[in-house]
Amino acid sequence: MGKQTDDSPKKEIDSLKKKVMGVSKSIAKFFAKPAFKIRDNFLTFLVIITPVVALFSLYLWFVHTYALTPWELYQITKHGLPTLENLDVLPGYIDIEDLPGYLEARKNTVDLIRDTMKEQDFEMYDLVQLAKCESTINPGAYNYSSGATGLFQYKPITWETTPHCEEDIWDPESQTLATIWMFRHSRHTEWECFRSHYYNLTEIPQPRDYHGCR
Repeated sequence: MGKQTDDSPKKEIDSLKKKVMGVSKSIAKFFAKPAFKIRDNFLTFLVIITPVVALFSLYLWFVHTYALTPWELYQITKHGLPTLENLDVLPGYIDIEDLPGYLEARKNTVDLIRDTMKEQDFEMYDLVQLAKCESTINPGAYNYSSGATGLFQYKPITWETTPHCEEDIWDPESQTLATIWMFRHSRHTEWECFRSHYYNLTEIPQPRDYHGCR
């Protein structure tokens, strides 16, 4: 008669394996449900946030490029768009269909101010904001009551006191250079826009020591 083998240890091991596998599956299910929820929620979050981030990035680009918020653009278009061309004549108005041309001209003027500031190593103040307040960044702007002219609204009597007095007062680059000079020689407070929207300067102005063409 053959020897009978005792299978109880093997059965116990198999039983233990099944229990371990059962516990593992339960743990996996326990963590899998919230994991799937997190994944689904994250995908939903991405679907919602991606266009929001894209629109906000477009908004920041627009504001930086044109120094103009969409609301400000809407306000301008309600009353007509001031032309940025023909600097030797008084500004007229252009139709709304010429908006792309207006924005391109405005961008060119903003770039000119920033490039001139960079070339002159001028970081004392953001002159784009000053031009925005003074003339809505319009080199052809003219104030009929005071005679203030151009991008930074120089009166002829003030223009004559700058080193650029012999240059064309309508020229936006000359006005930007003159404005940098004015700021560096303690004359920044001559702009009403600066006085009403005062910000601390990042440089110490030099003493007044020049009288231009006067």
